[in-house]
Amino acid sequence: MDAKDEEAGRTGKLREGLRTVAGVVTQDVYDRLLALQRERGIPTMSRVVGIALQEWAQGMASGGFKLGAGEEEGVEGSGGNRSLKPAEPRDATLSPWQEVRGLVTEVRQEGQHLCVVLGDRGDLLAVRLPNAVGGPRIAPGARVAILRTDTPPGFAVRALR
Repeated sequence: MDAKDEEAGRTGKLREGLRTVAGVVTQDVYDRLLALQRERGIPTMSRVVGIALQEWAQGMASGGFKLGAGEEEGVEGSGGNRSLKPAEPRDATLSPWQEVRGLVTEVRQEGQHLCVVLGDRGDLLAVRLPNAVGGPRIAPGARVAILRTDTPPGFAVRALR
């Protein structure tokens, strides 16, 4: 610990460039944070949340998987899985005007719907689109943004670079 860190610890003030955040999570997210804390030997939950947010932000900066507000809808419970990333695709139910971005890893026909699996670095998300959705051709390897709309056909797809 350098002199600045010691001084910050004694005064209760954060070092320059650091900010405090808080949030409310579901039980399965909390369980995953606890698992991360144990796996990495992180002493406080505050630091665990900070590390998880930092890793998320770094993934976002590099164009990684993104899901906007309401992202916990349809998330499976953690069960025996102690990682922060699900191994199987989780179903996404997007709210109107919610967008999800990612790399297309799989496209399959499911009756009247097209199931598009998006993934980046282990995160997998399945979005079911009506067959009538326009936009660029969706194929594995493409990076796309899928926007839920409130007008037919209900979704818009655009290619990302």
